[in-house]
Amino acid sequence: MQTAVTLHHFSFKYPNQTEPLFHDVQLEIPTGQFWLLSGPSGCGKSTLLELVAGLSDQKYQGEIALNQQSLAQLPAPERSKLVNLMLQDPNQQFVMQTVAGELQFALENQQTDPAQIPERIRAALAFCQIEHLADRQVLSLSGGEKQKAILATMVALDSAIFLLDEPFASVDPQSKRDILQHLQQLQTERGKTIIVSDHDLTGYQDLVDHVVTVAPETHELKLLSSAAQTELFAKRQQPTQRFAMPAPETGLFWLQDYQISYGNSTLLSVPELQIPAGCTLLTGPSGSGKSTLLRSLSKLQKYTGQITLNQRNIQTIKNKRYYDQLGLVFQAAPDQFLRVTVAEELELSLATSQCSTWNKEAVQQALARLQLTGHEQQSVYTLSGGQQKKLQILVMLIRHSHILLLDEPFAGLDQASIATVQTLLKQQYQGPDHLLLVISHQRFATPGFYDYHLHLTNHTFTYQEVD
Repeated sequence: MQTAVTLHHFSFKYPNQTEPLFHDVQLEIPTGQFWLLSGPSGCGKSTLLELVAGLSDQKYQGEIALNQQSLAQLPAPERSKLVNLMLQDPNQQFVMQTVAGELQFALENQQTDPAQIPERIRAALAFCQIEHLADRQVLSLSGGEKQKAILATMVALDSAIFLLDEPFASVDPQSKRDILQHLQQLQTERGKTIIVSDHDLTGYQDLVDHVVTVAPETHELKLLSSAAQTELFAKRQQPTQRFAMPAPETGLFWLQDYQISYGNSTLLSVPELQIPAGCTLLTGPSGSGKSTLLRSLSKLQKYTGQITLNQRNIQTIKNKRYYDQLGLVFQAAPDQFLRVTVAEELELSLATSQCSTWNKEAVQQALARLQLTGHEQQSVYTLSGGQQKKLQILVMLIRHSHILLLDEPFAGLDQASIATVQTLLKQQYQGPDHLLLVISHQRFATPGFYDYHLHLTNHTFTYQEVD
């Protein structure tokens, strides 16, 4: 059987590290198989995929080979025909303003025959079922829609090897099932080799040929046996969650005749909605308007109707006073940062904190719990995606706004990290004037973290008792 990806005596470490991230790895991934890469946040999964894709200028020892050709000797045009990578943060991947423009640019960059380009674009959009997004501005897409657009670009390029780094972090469960089905089609019908890095193992059990895990301490790549795979998937099954129903007239936020429209299309239409103190999970299909609601509550999105906080129209509250009460955790972690290093970001947070219990000692304790100790002098932009998320949430915890809106705060985090973050959030956000509103497609939750579940469907919001 031909080998798609070979790691031969592969070792790698960052220049500022004393211990290698990977040491003397021997691994062969056969052509046309579907492999899953799993491991804790910051263990090196993204780095490994970037190196295999040839997108990193970091030096490594040993050899990486694609289709039995040494990666180091492959010219860039030939490499792009062999392998493509979907990055963990889709915002880093777009060059053009529209989805169709992105596909056209990618094909032109690969020197595709101009006569073939329109049909390649049409077929790729149809395969991913996103023809309706062709002329949409990339900046207007949801996180899940961006992931689908990037997959369509990869389909159009028709590379032999598809690498995907946490591709479902911002995608609703149905969209994840759809994309996994597309990936399975690419594998079974077109013979593509698929390698996905993911913390959430839901949906993979009947798809993948093999699972490779990265050990948290040794960073050893371990190919699991069939029995170990079955045990791993069984452990990750999440029990059904149950939620309370809010009592009437208890909302801190109250929406009345709230509506968001784009042209002749209605995105959100809410006659009345109250959001109470406590922790509310907000779910719904990708692109349905969840992030738009958070921007409205943050006074960053125009809307019709009225939103009140503690019975006062939020538009009549001066911005400084309002933002002293409310914080927003952005979906893209780098958008949150204002300084270069981790230490500088934490220092700024302490200087603007509204909570006296946060001091340097408390910050060091939180860093240890989040496994960020030792990264203080590192640039925030060189952290892994999961590490950026943990720092982003810690920064907002230190600032301690009583109301915190979180847009996909657990994307890129393993279950242990999610549990730690949720524990820290729950410890701080208690009481009748504290509110957490969390958009998340990550199904894992520590017991008792969520009080309520608000689901968005058919342009409006409904409270759910069962997940």
